[in-house]
Amino acid sequence: RSLARLSRRAARAAGGRNGVPCRGGRGATVSALPLRRPHEVACVALAFALLLLPLRGGRAAVPRLQAGVVVDVGPGAQLTRLAAAADDLYIIDAAPGHVRRYILHGLPYAELMTQVMRWKEGADKLIMGKPLDLYLSGERLLILDSLGSLWSYWGPDYSRTFVPLRLQSNQGAIVALARHGGDLLVLDPDTRQIWVYHSDASGGYDTTPRPLMPRPIADLRDATRLAVSHDALYVLLVRGAVLALPWRHPRTIVRLGLAGEATGVWASAAHGGCLVSFARSIVFVDQGGMVRWRASLRGLGDDTIRDIALSPSGRLYLLTQTRIWLVQSPPPAVVTAFT
Repeated sequence: RSLARLSRRAARAAGGRNGVPCRGGRGATVSALPLRRPHEVACVALAFALLLLPLRGGRAAVPRLQAGVVVDVGPGAQLTRLAAAADDLYIIDAAPGHVRRYILHGLPYAELMTQVMRWKEGADKLIMGKPLDLYLSGERLLILDSLGSLWSYWGPDYSRTFVPLRLQSNQGAIVALARHGGDLLVLDPDTRQIWVYHSDASGGYDTTPRPLMPRPIADLRDATRLAVSHDALYVLLVRGAVLALPWRHPRTIVRLGLAGEATGVWASAAHGGCLVSFARSIVFVDQGGMVRWRASLRGLGDDTIRDIALSPSGRLYLLTQTRIWLVQSPPPAVVTAFT
């Protein structure tokens, strides 16, 4: 009887009876079925109840993680890139054109800050351009600037050196970098290509790069960042899509099936898969391109996530316009996948 009443209420709510069409809330045509026998009513009502059960209270529940502020740079900052070492955090602040290093000393908040690089600063008889991208390998930080120059910063002794990198006439303006093995990868949206520089014996890179792809890729025109994992090269696009280029078949391009516009991507050269950030959530994508875990963030207030990084010690950090955040108690399965 209860199921029968449920069916009748559903029919009355739909506005039609015995097959008379009516308008649903989104313009769809809905009809009430001409059910006369109790067992028919019961079967249909039970089916509807089972279908609607997961929708009670809205969409399926997504785990929520708490985040706390590690660094607050202050009003006027425009933080764009984040790199996390074992006990240090590096950021690019695009407003003044600085690269800063925050020293943690094992604490959940930064105690010390030092300038790594400043726009228009003179070094090695050269003038630095605006910092565009960072790539961290152990304690070695590579910095790409807007003049196409490459700089190396060695954390333990706070030293910075210029790394010779020659751009050829068939290359455009490079905007991002990464490393795969000993090779340097640079992203060139102008030519819709990723260029590969082999390392040389002097610690620099050869003068003639080779293209990673046999022909220009149209999607790379909107590319902004690179991330290297053990299995693939990930490329973030302006419109929030993420491409994966498997190392076994680098000419194959896979677009990850992500819901929403991604804002950052992070990967580890020693492990498979990647972490992807969105405005207020993060996901873990395995080496097969499947989303294995998703969580939203609490505590951000009005801030939206711009970048994501996992430290070698397993601390998960997020970057917003003026702050660095530490995610509290990230799932162990996600952390162990990269450490």
